[in-house]
Amino acid sequence: MQHINRLFIKRTINQLMIIFSIFVMVSCTTGAKETITVTSTDVVKPTQTATNTNDITKLLEEAKELLAENNIDQAIIKFDQVITMQSDNYSAYIQRAIAKDIKGDYEGALADFNKAIELKPKDASVLNFRGKFFADHDKIEEAQTDFERAIELDPQYSKAYANLANILAFKGEFDQALSNYNKAIELDPNNPTLYFNRGIAYGNMGKFDKVIEDFNKYVELQPDDPAGYYNLAAAYAELQQLDQALFNINKAIELSPQDAQQFLIRGKIYLEKNLTDNAIADFRKVLELSQDEDLRAQATDLLQQLGVSVTPVAP
Repeated sequence: MQHINRLFIKRTINQLMIIFSIFVMVSCTTGAKETITVTSTDVVKPTQTATNTNDITKLLEEAKELLAENNIDQAIIKFDQVITMQSDNYSAYIQRAIAKDIKGDYEGALADFNKAIELKPKDASVLNFRGKFFADHDKIEEAQTDFERAIELDPQYSKAYANLANILAFKGEFDQALSNYNKAIELDPNNPTLYFNRGIAYGNMGKFDKVIEDFNKYVELQPDDPAGYYNLAAAYAELQQLDQALFNINKAIELSPQDAQQFLIRGKIYLEKNLTDNAIADFRKVLELSQDEDLRAQATDLLQQLGVSVTPVAP
């Protein structure tokens, strides 16, 4: 084999942390930030007048819209106004923390997350938000602690189990990661991201039959994501089930025809099937599509092994 398992989609901790309190991002992060739903109980105190209540609600909604539009400075101004009017509005602190984080103000964001936890110390979702923040900044132990505390507060909180599993997988503690993925799936069995991330963990463990189970479930739930078929192809290839591997990588290429990495793995599958001309065509396609030095080097090396002269082209 041509080390096809090395082509499994690998993830940094930032890419793995994709399951949080409100939105679920699938496969790859997009840089989008979360918002949290604010109910009247979040912003109304018994002593407030209806006018004040309406003003706070309006300001908070305007601030959230500005944040969603990436108008960060104006969003922070409005979050400041909300907090001035109601200093215990934990939702505003969380949202302002997210905005500050986008601006690169780590200390300011952390202070706001800490204040939100001070206001809502028994709220698992608030800890989950701070855990995400820590994970985004590679503060792995701090993130793990927050996710573990969130689970202690709410043992039915699937997202905290999923996030803890991602942290453990990133650390290479795969058995513990699987235990937490399994619990998350038990609680949220139709969440495709859980099967994707657990499948990646199985791939890193070399358990390719389990990879196939998880990615078959993933593509059932997310049939338009080429990453699912790509990883299925890699797992089938590892098990020398080449027809199934070829079927799935063809599906991935159909969905994402400009992805050079997919042509590289298909070329390797063709080599295993002794379809040399097809392999050469795919390795040439990698050089045509990719600016990635590693992918280009792999394709060039394989072509040279096949006796094909390759003219060096600057990426």
